[in-house]
Amino acid sequence: MLSTAGSTQLKVRTASALALPQDRLHFGLASDPGNIGWMTSSGVPWRYRYQYLAGGVNTGTGWETWNTPTGAFAATYMASSAANNYIPVFTYYELLQSQPSTGSNESDRDYLNLNNSTTMNAYFANFKLLMQQAGTFGKPVVVHVEPDFWGYMEQKAAGASAAAVSAKVAGSGFADVAGIPDTVQGFGEALLKLRDLYAPNAVMAIHASAWGSNIDIASSTDPSINAMAVADVTAGFLNSAGITSNPYGSTWDLVFNDVDDHDAAWWEAQGADNQYSTHWWDTSNTTFPNFTRYLAWVSELKAKTARPQVVWQVPVGNQYFLTMNNTCGHYQDNVGPYFINHASQLFAAGLIAVLFGAGNACQTSYDDAANDGVTNNGGATTTDALGYCSACNNHTSVWADDDGGFLRIFVGLYYSGAEMLGGVITSDPDAASWAAGHLDVFARGQDNAIWHRAWNGTTWGSWDSLGGVSLSDAGAVSGTANRIDVFIRGRDNALWHRVWNGSSWASWESLGGVLSAGPDASSWGAARLDVFIRGQDNALWHRWWDGTAWHGWEGLGGVLASDPTVVSWGANQIDVFIRGQDRALWHRSWNGTAWQPWEGLGGVLNSSPDVSSCAAGKLDVFVVGQDGALWRRSFSAGAWGGWTSLGGQWTSGPGAVCQPGTTKIDLFQRGTDSALWRVEIAS
Repeated sequence: MLSTAGSTQLKVRTASALALPQDRLHFGLASDPGNIGWMTSSGVPWRYRYQYLAGGVNTGTGWETWNTPTGAFAATYMASSAANNYIPVFTYYELLQSQPSTGSNESDRDYLNLNNSTTMNAYFANFKLLMQQAGTFGKPVVVHVEPDFWGYMEQKAAGASAAAVSAKVAGSGFADVAGIPDTVQGFGEALLKLRDLYAPNAVMAIHASAWGSNIDIASSTDPSINAMAVADVTAGFLNSAGITSNPYGSTWDLVFNDVDDHDAAWWEAQGADNQYSTHWWDTSNTTFPNFTRYLAWVSELKAKTARPQVVWQVPVGNQYFLTMNNTCGHYQDNVGPYFINHASQLFAAGLIAVLFGAGNACQTSYDDAANDGVTNNGGATTTDALGYCSACNNHTSVWADDDGGFLRIFVGLYYSGAEMLGGVITSDPDAASWAAGHLDVFARGQDNAIWHRAWNGTTWGSWDSLGGVSLSDAGAVSGTANRIDVFIRGRDNALWHRVWNGSSWASWESLGGVLSAGPDASSWGAARLDVFIRGQDNALWHRWWDGTAWHGWEGLGGVLASDPTVVSWGANQIDVFIRGQDRALWHRSWNGTAWQPWEGLGGVLNSSPDVSSCAAGKLDVFVVGQDGALWRRSFSAGAWGGWTSLGGQWTSGPGAVCQPGTTKIDLFQRGTDSALWRVEIAS
């Protein structure tokens, strides 16, 4: 039974552990003090940041010496993490590197240090120092204790509990752990007691080894392995080490696991694919090792330990960018991309966080650790048969990141709430909405035809082709219920039009003109259409339908460096926006009587703009800025507001539409995977 003091500490611990975000799967990165600038500028709201504390407790070169005064490194790291809304995570990896560290392998060196009274006295003193720093910090900080150690001790226990393996705990002579048994069970209980004494805010994590049971769930090709049975063995050992109970204080809060400390293609380059460690997993979940079996193992660990799970030091490599050419710093892997694309499955299995990081030198990094800038392998793909990849890394990167920018882009999309709508599109998208709960989005496909997908308020319909041969983005507008007008630049450079009348699509019709960019259109009612194009002279041109006939072309001047975008927020009201030659946003409006002069709205645009209106006199203009993020400038109450960043990493110009009668703006973009993505924001 816990003492009264122990019970009080346990109550504090429970509240602190629940403070970790558990609303969805979250992501973090290995980040030493020099990497935090990359994290904060990435545009991704990372939730965790982790750092090894290592060097040995009695060597004179351990973490406590890395800054002055003694222990300041941990304090500084925690403070800088919290200042940027990151939860700090320390991987406390000290036992192996401490003196004397004798033995022929890591397991023996850990075990002999663990049973050395002098070493363990210094070890507990060092851990106490960390807890004191964490206690002063006062906010949640995750302390992940000795990742490989628990697997080695599980193997030494040979099916018995942690109480069967010896350690110097009380025998270390360290006063705070007096009376605690000299076993691995006692070692875990002692660390938890030190947490209770000095840092009740610290969230303590024990490590579940994928190989501790002597069956490596992460690398075995044996199809007969029962993942749940393997997990039960490991969970039983960890439970005995302080998860189930602790007569000297509280219990462990989290269970960490890891999948590999190298990218899979690095192992393959050493001639060691699927030997000794994880390596390639089958994304089709047909052969082994694979993701389904791994998640079954995690799910059973969650069930048997009753603790949230975290997967740590996940390889950064991908098979998406040309950057990944299987050279030092640019090795392929498929685990990270699978984890991001199947986040809901990981969360359902009990994982609350994925922490990416290169486990060793020469592995893929999320920043430019290789110092080689933007690399695309001369445009040549890299086939990797063992990695289920046949020239699959065929996307060009614009990032100096050694992973080609994969993590910043796809984790950014995850946090943006973006929904992938699939397809393979070759243009900026555009969208129309004729009523709340109805969306129609259009884009050019690989065949240069215009493709369409519709939302009916409940589900997305399948992609359907509207045919045509388009040399541009499509422009779409809905002026009344059950009507959609779509415009393109045809292969003859003329304006072409197709209309949906509520039951069928009419044939394409030519409206003439000579276009040098994609068109856009607005409508203030069933009997009015206004179409705008960039002409051969790069000026803005306008043609309109009055309900009976099309009127001739009208020149509106300007010098356009993009497609125009246009919206009508009321009868006889039109607002047109372009990117000018100076890359700034420019605007011209019709007030029912006359066209107003061009006005510059500033900014530096990397894309064509798009605009939506959710109410009379209200405009929201969206552009992609120089930083690749989405930016907005809004007009309301007769005045323009300033530019505001919506973050993310946008890979095409935006398509924007407001569902009538709402303040919901739907934004569409082409992803780096060439698929269509959607995110919803408020006006």
